[in-house]
Amino acid sequence: MKKLLFISLLFLHFQSLSQDKKRLYLGNDTHTDWMYNGDYDKWKQYIFDMTDFYLGLGEGTIKESPEARSKWNYDSSIWLYMLEKHKSPEYFNRVLAQLKNNQASVPYNFILPTYGATPAEAVIRGMYYGGYLERKYGLDIDIAVAQENATIPLGLSSLWAGSGVKYSWKGVCNCATYTNLKKEKRNHEIYYYTGLDDQKVLMKWYSNNGWNAELGGYAEILEPTIAVIQMDTLCGSKRYPYRIAGAFGKGWDNIVNYSYDLQWGIGHRTRPGTQLFLSNQMDFFQDFEKTYGSQLPKETLAYGNEWDLLSASLSEVSGKVKRSVEKLRTAEALASIVITQEPDAFKPLEDIKQRAYFALGTYWIHGWTADGPIKRHEVATWARGEQKALQRYVDTLYQVASKKLANKIIKTGDLEQFYVFNAMNWERADYVNLEYDGDKKIYVLNSEDKIVPHQFYEQNGKKYLQILAQKIPSVGYKKFSIISKMKKSNLNPVAQNIDEIAVMKKLQNGIFENKFYKLNITKAGVITSLFDKKLKHEFVKNIDGKFMNDLGGTVDEGSPIEIENQGIISTTIVCKSNSGMKHETRITLFNDIPRIEIQNKILQNFGEPKFFSHSFNVENPEIWHEEVGAVVKAKYASEGGHYADKLGRYDYQTLNHFVDVSNEKLGVTVSNTDAYFMKIGNSTSEKLDSKSSQINILIGGQVDKEKNLGIPMQDGDSLFVQSYAIQTHEGKFDQTNAMKMAMEHQTPLLCEKIIGGKEFPTNQFSLIQTEDRSAILWTLKPSEESTTNKGIVARFWNFGDDMNLGINLLSPLEKVEEVTHVETRIGDVPNVGNSFKSKFKKNQMKSFLIGL
Repeated sequence: MKKLLFISLLFLHFQSLSQDKKRLYLGNDTHTDWMYNGDYDKWKQYIFDMTDFYLGLGEGTIKESPEARSKWNYDSSIWLYMLEKHKSPEYFNRVLAQLKNNQASVPYNFILPTYGATPAEAVIRGMYYGGYLERKYGLDIDIAVAQENATIPLGLSSLWAGSGVKYSWKGVCNCATYTNLKKEKRNHEIYYYTGLDDQKVLMKWYSNNGWNAELGGYAEILEPTIAVIQMDTLCGSKRYPYRIAGAFGKGWDNIVNYSYDLQWGIGHRTRPGTQLFLSNQMDFFQDFEKTYGSQLPKETLAYGNEWDLLSASLSEVSGKVKRSVEKLRTAEALASIVITQEPDAFKPLEDIKQRAYFALGTYWIHGWTADGPIKRHEVATWARGEQKALQRYVDTLYQVASKKLANKIIKTGDLEQFYVFNAMNWERADYVNLEYDGDKKIYVLNSEDKIVPHQFYEQNGKKYLQILAQKIPSVGYKKFSIISKMKKSNLNPVAQNIDEIAVMKKLQNGIFENKFYKLNITKAGVITSLFDKKLKHEFVKNIDGKFMNDLGGTVDEGSPIEIENQGIISTTIVCKSNSGMKHETRITLFNDIPRIEIQNKILQNFGEPKFFSHSFNVENPEIWHEEVGAVVKAKYASEGGHYADKLGRYDYQTLNHFVDVSNEKLGVTVSNTDAYFMKIGNSTSEKLDSKSSQINILIGGQVDKEKNLGIPMQDGDSLFVQSYAIQTHEGKFDQTNAMKMAMEHQTPLLCEKIIGGKEFPTNQFSLIQTEDRSAILWTLKPSEESTTNKGIVARFWNFGDDMNLGINLLSPLEKVEEVTHVETRIGDVPNVGNSFKSKFKKNQMKSFLIGL
């Protein structure tokens, strides 16, 4: 009995010693440098060759102990895309088998991106292939990575977590960077990367020691023995009080990576007091989280942009990508209505849709450095191809969906009729343009047969009928009719309340005004004064010689200002000048819309960074802007903002839909359709100018030319279009109001002539209504399996406080499921009749699959 007790105690002692060992994980992968050291065809071959090698190595070591089996980590899901597309089903099943038996892993990210320039919806679409893999093959994908770039956005954590990501690791390149990687240590070596909605991703991001092939670099195990020594030293240190560590990444810039030695070298690399594992990365994270998850700190910080900035060196192409992402919102909302009556309506577009997703998954790569083996012009040509593939799908869907809806609305009478469609989930009033070259002696009637204001409008050589469309319902349409005055002479026309002569006189003096604003405009299109008549406040201030919409140069140099269009709804003036650069500026004021619209066209080639400056008279300002999946305050965390106090790059901030400059009493919101970045005041790479009320919107340019990065001279482009809208407001910043203003500007109402059908009502229609103004319908789209279940996916972003959001649809619901943003099922959502509710955290985005 004593002998048995002794043996038991001895066993427990050795078990305790084993558990007390440091557990060290080595995760093998290569570094997929798309369009840096290989194009599509070359990377296809690299992928085939390396997969052949690791499939064989994995199958040959399957009988080894789990920690000693060969493991391979595909660092981007484009690997599986290539294998599924070009290899046999039998071969692909071998790949799936290793993913399922933990000898391999694959992330959601389609390629290795630099996320700082990416619109939120483009981040999500770039991971859709991962969602497809989960649904079709039953894979459980838990990781996403963004490598080599030295910075990362704050809001990406929320988009990742909402898409199903649990884990990430980051290794950076201590090259071509302005961040102090050698001088500074990270706040935390491993932590919960947490969004403003409190959703989190377990992030391993070790401090970099200055070399890319050591811990903290993007090739941590290029020298596996060194990695093991460094992990052993790291564990139990003051900065890393943990006994589990992981080192990932072996391929570095070697293009291909064939490593026998990881498997056979596991014995001689195991140091005393350690246990060494070959890793599929997931095993490290699962072990670490189980052991230490309750002890880990959270970090909610923005780090600015580094290589993200380089897409601005092909500015107009990148701008077109951004416009297409925004236009997709209306196209998909229209399609969502159509498929409720015609489930397979868009099946013929499936191939070009998948090609568009490919483009969104690959466009924002770190290969924009363009300093590798592939020539810069070839990188630019590739980018143009991705942009055109995206635009082709979006424009086609937009046109086909709008025509199909026009063929399904019941048409009554013989008048020319058109519908006006609103993709937003709130009732709107805004202008809309219908292409029209008919009789000008007309009235325009709404669905209640009341006259609505209209004018005739010319733009880019086309003629339009412009109307003020009011009370356009949420995610729906309203009918309008055109009737000849000769046929309806008893109707009283709306009074033309613009004094054209007075406007001409004021424009001659550089003054342009409506009931909301009074502007002073120079010949160069610079706004030297913006006076808000209600607030009685001047919003423009001369800061460092710059005013508003200021390109630089001589502010009053140019041709005389012209009136391009004028009427009861809007008036547009045009300024043509060579000051700063050759450009045309169009500024539009509206009679009943408190928004100033500005379109700038640059008409020459350039290479150095160029800006449109906006200098605002707002004392003690706070600047808020939409980053990537978050709205953040442009101050250091130590000042109450969201920017990291160290290890960031601060000269360029992400500019997605809007930026707002405000204090407690008043402010101004700038909506942005094309640009990706701005510079706040005199910010530098090392210092954020958080006290400035000036924003400098980057038109484009080779930002890091001195480091030989990016595309020189815009690859020859000489036309650049950038549009903004300005709106002042009383009171402090309100992120709901700012986002709605920007989305109304960037997602205009659509109109289409009604052909006639029998599926949808004549006068008006609304598919979705929500019960809280702060919940914005971010996306409404046919589900990825819409041809079989008539499902639509609705994605909402809550800009208010925690809420239980009520969502109402037109017709009874068959089933509602909460899904990840890439449409993988999470669970059922109770619904009653045509309504359901869901709890949202503040700033949270959630997605639902709705069966109608």
